[in-house]
Amino acid sequence: MKKILLIGFLAISLLLFGCAQDNLPPEPPTPGETGGGAIAGQAIAGGEGYADPTSFTIEFGPWPSGEPKGIQLAVEGEQYVYKTGYASLNNGGWVAFEFDQDTVGGSNWISGDAAHFEQLSPLEVGLPEDSNGFVAYACTKTGGVWDCHNNQWMAWQFGVEDMYCYDGAEACPVGYVCDTTCKPESEVLPPEPVLPPGEIGLSPEMACGTTVTDEETFFLGSIELQYKGADDINSVSPKVKFKNLETGETLERSVLKDHGEATFDLKLEGNTYTFLSASDPTLDDWDAKYMCNLQCNTVVQEDDHFLLGGILHRYIAADDLYMTSPKVKFKNIQSGETIERSSSEKAVFTLKYQGNTYGFESESDFNVDDYNISLRYPCVLDGDLSCVTVISDEGSFVLDGTTFEYKGADKLTDTAPKIKFKDLETGETIERSVSVVATFDYKLQGIAYYFESASDHLVDDWDNKLIYPCD
Repeated sequence: MKKILLIGFLAISLLLFGCAQDNLPPEPPTPGETGGGAIAGQAIAGGEGYADPTSFTIEFGPWPSGEPKGIQLAVEGEQYVYKTGYASLNNGGWVAFEFDQDTVGGSNWISGDAAHFEQLSPLEVGLPEDSNGFVAYACTKTGGVWDCHNNQWMAWQFGVEDMYCYDGAEACPVGYVCDTTCKPESEVLPPEPVLPPGEIGLSPEMACGTTVTDEETFFLGSIELQYKGADDINSVSPKVKFKNLETGETLERSVLKDHGEATFDLKLEGNTYTFLSASDPTLDDWDAKYMCNLQCNTVVQEDDHFLLGGILHRYIAADDLYMTSPKVKFKNIQSGETIERSSSEKAVFTLKYQGNTYGFESESDFNVDDYNISLRYPCVLDGDLSCVTVISDEGSFVLDGTTFEYKGADKLTDTAPKIKFKDLETGETIERSVSVVATFDYKLQGIAYYFESASDHLVDDWDNKLIYPCD
C-alpha cells in the first residue's frame, strides 16, 4: 500500500511539474538572434537583433557614501524574467550575471519583477559611448500567446561617460576627468596654450612615441635639436647625429642593434632620452621614435621593445602555464643580459581604498571556494598588511589603518566569481570580481615591477602588461 501511495504521489508531482513548465515561456535564443535555443552569448552588446529596453531599466546612481558603487538593473511589468542576463564590457564577449530573485520551481524563470546590482567602476567600463551593454530577456502572455519582445533580448548600451565618479574618489580612465560623471578632458579642461618656442620660458617638449624624421627639429628639455641623419645599422660602428640649434654643436651618438632594430640614448641636462628606430634601420637616415617608460595596461607582445626604469628591454618569449616551472624571458638591451623570471597562474583582484590600489592574488587552489589569498603589491605599508602574510577565510588584516575581514570567495569555475571583505569599522561589505591570469615580477634598480598576462597564458609567448607601479 505504501509503495502504491508513493508511486501515486510521484506521478501527481511529475504531472504538476510538467503543467507548470508548460505554463512558462520557451527558453530564450542566443543574444542577438531570434528563436529558441541555448544561451551561447558570443556577440557584442547592442546593434541589430536586440529589442528596445521597454521594461528593462538601468540606473547609474549617484549612490550614497559608504554604499557599493555600480549599476542597478531592473525588469518591471513583465510576467516572467529569465534568471540569467549578460554583460559586455569594452566591446568584449558576453559575461553572464543573475538577477537576485528566486525562480519558479526548477525552471530558469523569475515570476514578476527582477533586479540586480552590478558593482562596476569607471575604470572597469573604460570605453565611451556604446562600447558596453547589458541584456535581459522577459515575456508576458497576451491572448494566450507569449510576447517576448519578438523573441529578442532587451539591450541597454552605455559608455564610461555615463558613470558617476564620486567627486574624484574613484578614478576615471585616461583622457577623462571626474566632474560628477567621467567627462572627456576636452569638455572640462581649458585647451592647452599654443605658444611660440622660447616664449616665457616654455618649449614644446617632445611627447612619448613621437617620431623624428631626417632634418626635423624638436625640443628635448629646453634644448632645440635638429636630426641630421643616421648610418644604416649594418655599417661599421653606426652613428646618429643631431645639431644643437642654440650652440651650433653637432652631437654624435653610437647606435646599438637588436633584433633588427636600432636604438640610442641622448644625455642632455642630466636626463637620458632613449630612441628606437621607427623605419627600416638598414637604410640611411631612418626615422627615430622617442621612448618613454612603459605605462600600466599597455600590452607588450613577443619581440616588442619597451622602456622600464629608463632602460630599454625586449620581450623574448614565455612558456605556456601547462609547462613545468614556466618562465618569461626579456633582454636588457643596455647590458645585453637575458632576464628570466618564473611565472605562475593566479586568481587576482584589486581592492581600492582611500585613493590607493592594492593587488591581491590566490595562495591556494582557486578552484575551491574560500581559497587563501595574499597581498601582491604594494609591499611597503608601514605596519599594515605584509606581502608575505597569507590570509585565510574569516581572517583579518589592516590596510591604511583600517581592519578588514576576509569573508570568502567563489571558486573560479563559478559564473562571474566574486570575493568579499568586510570593513570592520563601518560594517560595509565589499565585493570584487576575480580573474585568472599568469603573473610574474621583475626587480630592476631596487624597484619591483608586477606583470600579468594580457592574452591566453595557456599558449606560448602570451602577451603581458605592467600593472604596478603606474606613473
